[in-house]
Amino acid sequence: MPVDIQNAETGENTPKNPWLKRGDDSRKALAEAEAKTEAKRAEFGKAWRFMINKNKCDVDHEITFLDGVLGEDGLLNLPTFWEHTLYWNGRWNNYICTDETDPCPICAGNHSPSFVGLLTVLDHTPYTTRDNKVIVNEKKLYVPKRRTIKALAKAANLHDGSLVGCTFVVSRTDENSASVGDVMNFKEQRTLAQLMKTYETDDVSPLNYDEELIYRSAADLREMGVGVSVSTVGGPAPGGSQAGSSDLGDQL
Repeated sequence: MPVDIQNAETGENTPKNPWLKRGDDSRKALAEAEAKTEAKRAEFGKAWRFMINKNKCDVDHEITFLDGVLGEDGLLNLPTFWEHTLYWNGRWNNYICTDETDPCPICAGNHSPSFVGLLTVLDHTPYTTRDNKVIVNEKKLYVPKRRTIKALAKAANLHDGSLVGCTFVVSRTDENSASVGDVMNFKEQRTLAQLMKTYETDDVSPLNYDEELIYRSAADLREMGVGVSVSTVGGPAPGGSQAGSSDLGDQL
């Protein structure tokens, strides 16, 4: 039997090893662990982000947009939000800024979020997983920042006001350029029916962004230790990452 230790000031007994759970505390800890595991499993089911690895800036990547239409005001119609990108626990991670609903602990650490949008692309660049499975024409999140959003609007204006079905060959000028690519060469525009026939798929609809994004409340971020104490400098430049990954290797 474990021996409890009596607190000299309060007279209450405390476990000799408080980190060792028993009884109701043990069952509660098990339930919490299961919930965290399920949450992690749900995250692994999310779509990867399209990003070009900073070490492969000169490598061409071919992508096809599945959404992105100009509005009457000439601006690209796409969902937008504010996002932090932090180097934490040895890798780059993306966190939605909570300032719209709660004071953001990351903003409190003097880290400014970026304004980003959401589009869906087919990534035609093949890669091989660790179990030697070749993945190609994968549907991915395309998360552009303001400068890229403006460039995409200009591109859409040249193609009947729509990026849908437009294929571009993209690359990066250098590791400091947009991680989604800042060099975009138009290749062709096809209808959705043509895309389905070419890639032998019935699914050419955009991703469900409400389901794909992982939102953590301010309380969740603080519990994770993400906030004013997080270092945002000293890490490698982000690139090739995916919703919490630092390069393509982390996706496989």
